Amino acid sequence: MNLASSSPISKRSTVSRRFTILTIMFLSVLVGMSVYTMTTLQKGQSNAFVIDLAGRQRMLIQKHINEILLTSQGIATDYASTRALITSTLTTLMTGGSVASNAETGQRKTIPAAPTQKIQEKLREQQEYITRIFQLADQFLLLSPDHPEFRPQLLTLRTQHALTIRTADEAVKQFDDYSEAAITSMVKWEILIAIIIGWLGMFVTSKGVRDGRRLEKEIDERKHAESALQASENFLNSIIENIPDMIFVKSAKDLRFVRLNKAGEELLESSREQILGKSDYDLFPKEQAEFFIMKDQEVLTEKHLVNIIQEPIQTKSHGIRQLHTKKIPLLDDQGNPQYLLGISNDITERLHAQEALRQSEERYRALYEDNPSMYFTVAQNGKILSVNHFGAQQLGFAVADLVGLPVIDLFLEEDRPRVFQRFETCLQNPLTVFSWEYRKVRKNRSVLWVKEVARAVYNQEKELVVLIVCEDISERKESEKALQEWKTLTESVLGQLPKGFAYRCLNNKNWTAVYVSDGIEEVTGFSASDLLSGNINYDSLLAPGENEQVWANVQEALAKHLPYENEHRIITSDGKMKWILARGRFIFDDAGQLLYLDGLNVDITERKQAEERLRESEAKRMNALQQSDDLKSALLSSVSHELRTPLTAIKTSVSNIMGNPSNKVNEVQQEALNGIDQEINYMSRLVDNLLDMSQIEAGTLIPHREWHLFEDLLEGALRRTEQYFETRDLQIQIPEDISPVFVDAVEIQQVLINLLDNAVKYSPPESPIRLLVRVDPQQIEVEVSNTGEPIQAQDLERIFDRFYRRRSPSEEQIRGTGLGLAICKGLIEAHGGRIWAESMGKNVTIAFTIPATEAMATFSLEGLHKGEPKP
Repeated sequence: MNLASSSPISKRSTVSRRFTILTIMFLSVLVGMSVYTMTTLQKGQSNAFVIDLAGRQRMLIQKHINEILLTSQGIATDYASTRALITSTLTTLMTGGSVASNAETGQRKTIPAAPTQKIQEKLREQQEYITRIFQLADQFLLLSPDHPEFRPQLLTLRTQHALTIRTADEAVKQFDDYSEAAITSMVKWEILIAIIIGWLGMFVTSKGVRDGRRLEKEIDERKHAESALQASENFLNSIIENIPDMIFVKSAKDLRFVRLNKAGEELLESSREQILGKSDYDLFPKEQAEFFIMKDQEVLTEKHLVNIIQEPIQTKSHGIRQLHTKKIPLLDDQGNPQYLLGISNDITERLHAQEALRQSEERYRALYEDNPSMYFTVAQNGKILSVNHFGAQQLGFAVADLVGLPVIDLFLEEDRPRVFQRFETCLQNPLTVFSWEYRKVRKNRSVLWVKEVARAVYNQEKELVVLIVCEDISERKESEKALQEWKTLTESVLGQLPKGFAYRCLNNKNWTAVYVSDGIEEVTGFSASDLLSGNINYDSLLAPGENEQVWANVQEALAKHLPYENEHRIITSDGKMKWILARGRFIFDDAGQLLYLDGLNVDITERKQAEERLRESEAKRMNALQQSDDLKSALLSSVSHELRTPLTAIKTSVSNIMGNPSNKVNEVQQEALNGIDQEINYMSRLVDNLLDMSQIEAGTLIPHREWHLFEDLLEGALRRTEQYFETRDLQIQIPEDISPVFVDAVEIQQVLINLLDNAVKYSPPESPIRLLVRVDPQQIEVEVSNTGEPIQAQDLERIFDRFYRRRSPSEEQIRGTGLGLAICKGLIEAHGGRIWAESMGKNVTIAFTIPATEAMATFSLEGLHKGEPKP
């Protein structure tokens, strides 16, 4: 009998060879299938990128048509860049090449040419559509939105765009079908190979199973022995794994880690796989590793335990940790070191706690010694056991001088009996807090007021001692004394107030009184004690509805931290109505918190009655003036209309005489006719001013606004005043980019004419006239300046009043009615602007503003919506 063939080892070798052959076969097939799968998947990823690129091509085509539509509405877009990107992307899809895969990082990717002839043909069709749509778009952009061909061209462009989008969608679908076909082919081949290998595996496995069953009986016996050994080893491992300290074992030969427990993994923040087989140099900074190795060599050389009280170790996320480590050599049968056993306890938290305790003690010591309060510890017999440095210093002693001294000796002699009584009470009620205020005596015999807070407690020896915290309140006592003197003086003064009273109250709607002077009884009929006791509140004295306006007035002043003032009505105890003037201020503490309202209420009923009588008289006078103004305005309107007709007839007759060559008019007659014509022009302007003024006062002047170029308005005004500047220098500054204005052209030109006429009238001959225009996003500002006599400050506003005239620099009479600037004010304010005058030295300026309006209609294209017009 062949012993080798019948042995379990020989049988196991035969089975092992069979399984090895089968395993090699499976691995070979799996490697081949993996290579084939990876190649197919990589190609699939490339196809996915090409599909995404084709999809982006569709988005670019949509973006192009949106940009064309926006450009047709006057909104600037970069459609040329979009076209270039469309063309380059389509070319790359057809012929292959490099294309950007990430626009932000600038990464590029190379793709192959279109894989099938069918896809190539679809891309060429798409290229033809894109070329056509570019041509249609260029023709469409040449048309304005109001052109009759605009809508037909837009329809043609959208139709062509729809065809292009459909072609792009078909190209994406063909790319997707091609990619899916490649994946399907891979899956079919892998299924076929798996079936063949599975059949072969079943055959070999069935043979191996028969041989394996023969081995099971022999292996079972070995398992029983191994199980007992494994149980013992598991018990030891369980103990080591659950010890909270790090336990590690190193090889004595090369000091590499061969074993590590769970606590070691947590401390080093690495798994066993990352640590085992490595040395300290692989895991820690060089200096720490050298220290660890030095201690290891000491253990192995001396062959005895080494106790390292504190050693630092660098961790990944918890920084430096401090360990208490014991290292022990493990010897073989010959007494030579084979392994090194280490046990490390993390003592970082304990060291931190010790340091925190030390710092806490130091802080307490500093707090006790240097805190700006006096601390005393007093024995039951009344002698001082301890005092802090600040307390001794405040009393003028050294700490050593006070320790052992009876605490009663520090108080003023006349206060000592009461202090002794309080001290005894404190001792009789342990753990109860007591407080008192008495006078102490410094070493130099000066006196200070103190507030003491005391409590009797038991010390470590179970003896009763009194802890005292003492605060210097001398300044407060002096303030209270001064306050009492001031209060006495205030009561004396306030008691003499006629028909008024002072108060201090809280900031609530009841106006709860903290103090009120006796004068309140004369004003309200109620005594000060009525309010201070709470029998009545001040809000109950207020007339209905008054408290709300008083409250709002006071809260507004409080928000601004300003004094407040208001007038309100009260109802007295006998039912009479009185007017009160209330003035006051707010009182805050050092932290800025509101404490009180201090103020004075004065009875102003008589003044209010006098004002009411004066107001009635003034109303009658204003009514009479209004009737006079209405009559004057009606007269102006009537006279202006009546004058216009004869003036027009006279103007026509004079113009006919002057313009007819057949009328032989000599030089003297011609000069007389020119004078008549100028006077008629003056009278016409006068009538126009009167009519404009009557419309302004009647409120019937409504600007007929349209869009105008400001340069045109200014040019029209200059043509009508060109005779003023035959001998004068007119300096004009106007921005080149001034936008159109939405105004009544006639009225704004009238304003410019009146201002230029006014500047010429009130400036010396030959002096320049300056016209300056400024533009900002909200308004246009126009200034007309001249050199002349300054305008007094009190007259700067009056010059815009009707019929106001100021004298000329030469004291000569200037023709006019005083209506020109008043009309300018009415016209500018009707446009929503403002007008004002300035006088600095000899430079006089009249300026006005008109709103600058910028608008654009909203529109909608392909789901896009433009925002609201700019303000």
